[in-house]
Formats: sequence, C-alpha cells, structure tokens
Amino acid sequence: MCADFIKRLSIIVCIVLACTYLPASGFSWRKGMTGVSDKIASLNSRLRSLARKRGIVFVDYYSSLFDPTDSDRSLDAKYSGDGVHPNDAGYEVMESVIQPVLSELLGQ
Repeated sequence: MCADFIKRLSIIVCIVLACTYLPASGFSWRKGMTGVSDKIASLNSRLRSLARKRGIVFVDYYSSLFDPTDSDRSLDAKYSGDGVHPNDAGYEVMESVIQPVLSELLGQ
C-alpha cells in the first residue's frame, strides 16, 4: 500500500505557467489611476521576458481580448460587462487560448 502511494506521488508534476494580465483602460474602484493600459502593457512585457529567461510557458490572453479599435487598448466590450472582468464570452476566448497550451504540455 505504501509503495503504491509513493508511486502515485512520483508521477505528480508541477507545471508553472505565466499569463498576461487582461487588458483594461481603467478601474471603477480606482478612478484616479492613470495610464492603466500602459502599465498593463509594461507589466505583460516584463512577464513575457521573465518567462522566457526562466523557461516558463507564457500564455498571452491579452492579445485575444483587447479591443483593437480602442486607442486605450481596453478589454473588448463583448468580452466583459465592466471593462475589467471577463464575461462568459471572455472566458471562452481564454479557454481557446489555454487549451492548446495545456494539451501540448500534457502530451494530448
């Protein structure tokens, strides 16, 4: 019994993923915060660089969720009700982004 338990533990693998912050041009709870989209873009760039340096898989949700017609690079309104948090359609996009990554990592 103990050997079986150890065998099962030996196949546990921890996979680290780094994911982008979602686009946003502002936050209703921090109205005075300026340059939000630039700060998010900068943070995502640093995350991408760190992931590359550390050999961590990087998942880019941002590129699939921002509104390309908005100069503020906000979360596309069709993917959010409040401009910050994804709605069902937003989560479907996120799933479509992460699913191939997970399938590749898990060898499926």
